[in-house]
Amino acid sequence: MFSDTEKNALYIELYHQFKKANGYSDLEISRKRSALENVLIPETIEAASGRESEAAGFSLFEPWFQCFNFASMFAVK
Repeated sequence: MFSDTEKNALYIELYHQFKKANGYSDLEISRKRSALENVLIPETIEAASGRESEAAGFSLFEPWFQCFNFASMFAVK
């Protein structure tokens, strides 16, 4: 997720539009969201970076890909 709540809401809406454009119904999008609630907990990249760097001892932690509000990161010990 993003620190800025307006930006976060915009990206979520754009992601839902992307899903609709690729054939997903509102019901399918809603069910997927419900299935992931309290399972996939969103956090900012800064929060993930701090958690991973401190807890696991990574010397490098960087996002390398982002599409809408999903991101992939790499870390080096």
